Amino acid sequence: MPRVLAFDPGYRNLGIAVAEPGRLIHAETLLVGSPKAPLKWGARILDHLDELRIQYGPFDAVVFETPPMIPKNVKTSALLWHVMGAVTAWSASNGYPVWDIMPQKLKRHCCRVLGMPWNPKSQPSKTVVKQAVLAAYHTDESSRPRDDHADDAALAADAWFAKNAG
Repeated sequence: MPRVLAFDPGYRNLGIAVAEPGRLIHAETLLVGSPKAPLKWGARILDHLDELRIQYGPFDAVVFETPPMIPKNVKTSALLWHVMGAVTAWSASNGYPVWDIMPQKLKRHCCRVLGMPWNPKSQPSKTVVKQAVLAAYHTDESSRPRDDHADDAALAADAWFAKNAG
């Protein structure tokens, strides 16, 4: 059964999910650290990814939600791309193919999971995303990720399964 490692990268938090089709195995949000010490959190991310590989691997793919645009703050932008670079470099060094999904496509997938009409001029609320995760993984509130970043990572994994089904 295919297994993916999915991410929702941010400059302070990294949402992480490990999933199989219809089954959310692990979800968490990793606090990647202080913007004042980006090199330290690069190492922290790599160490944590190695722990996930040992505990849950191997993976068929690594999936991440691509930030929509460069943030207005240059420092924030640099930190965000540092996190994404660490995830991408780790994936390549471990031989995992990387699949990225733009936020608009992820939100469209969210609506599809719930059978809602898609409106490209608005985006689903955090509550709707949480409902989509519950529906996609046939789970209840007690086993759903506790953080919006982990929810987005879990939804990105489900979008990969939907795209690669059959």
